[in-house]
Amino acid sequence: MNPDSRVSRLDRELVEMLRASGAGETPRPCKTRKLSDEQIRQRREYVETYRAAVKKNQLPPRPPWVTFDPALAELIRDVREGYGSTTPPEFEEEA
Repeated sequence: MNPDSRVSRLDRELVEMLRASGAGETPRPCKTRKLSDEQIRQRREYVETYRAAVKKNQLPPRPPWVTFDPALAELIRDVREGYGSTTPPEFEEEA
């Protein structure tokens, strides 16, 4: 293949752009968060409760480590019903 062909030049330019952007570098190893024994026990109990509820065709409970925000739940409900807007007030256009 001719090194000065159009495809080769484009390939070399692409490689140079990728090198300049840092693409192809090896990612840094991720640091996983270690759970305490209590957190692991809590999650295992939740899995058992979840499986039992699904087996009985019941609605599974919310995980104990997930917090409930009533204002957010109301906003989601309003948007789903078509009453609310997903745009925060500070970003809405003024008429």
